[in-house]
Amino acid sequence: MAAWNDAGQEVIAAMVDALHVDAYEPSFVARLTHLQPRRVRLWLKGGDVLVTRRGERRVYHIAPVVSEGGPGGGASFLDLVEVRFISELLRHGVSLQSIRRAYLDARARFGDDHPFARLRFFTFGKSIMVKEPHKGPDEDFIELLTGGQLAMGPIIERFGREVNYGKSLASEWWPLTKERAVVIDPVHAFGAPTVAGRNLKTANVYDLYLGEGRDITAVCRYYGLTEREVLDVVEFEESLQRKAA
Repeated sequence: MAAWNDAGQEVIAAMVDALHVDAYEPSFVARLTHLQPRRVRLWLKGGDVLVTRRGERRVYHIAPVVSEGGPGGGASFLDLVEVRFISELLRHGVSLQSIRRAYLDARARFGDDHPFARLRFFTFGKSIMVKEPHKGPDEDFIELLTGGQLAMGPIIERFGREVNYGKSLASEWWPLTKERAVVIDPVHAFGAPTVAGRNLKTANVYDLYLGEGRDITAVCRYYGLTEREVLDVVEFEESLQRKAA
């Protein structure tokens, strides 16, 4: 029994470690989240930005928005999830400055890194979202995160359809939502997007799809996939080609 418990603990430790591995290049994170690679690098590592205002050129230093990524300049799975969440906040009109302040505030409140990739953050958000303004000590956090303009409900609901949590940390991301066949799991295929339950890289399926002249039946027969699975892979892979924001 002790040996079994030890083995189980080793598996859990390996799974947790996989969440923090510097596995994703900023360019790939950008493709997955439909952002410009330059923007992703700035969010992860910070850097200098040249700005021209009224004919005057000045260099501004941009601090990282999330954890500073791995030593090689890449991103972990948890970084990837946080970048995805931030991109959704920006899409809903929240300023990057407000997001950075909210991120630092959440880290201080929860006492841990990667607050935007933790179930605790989203549970916290749900519990305080229903409070009336100025009625509780956490209302300032809502105001900070939303600028007083945005309800968190739609974003949290969307994330609930995309992200699975294990040991309180995000452990799987389903970029097309959990009803679809594409998943990113850091413990499978070195974190590459795969067909759910198949450990088969979506890139390989898509390459065959193109090689077979977009013949879905041939792909299904070769890999033993359903037509729905192949269509999901095609939709996902082709979404990676869209112009980044």
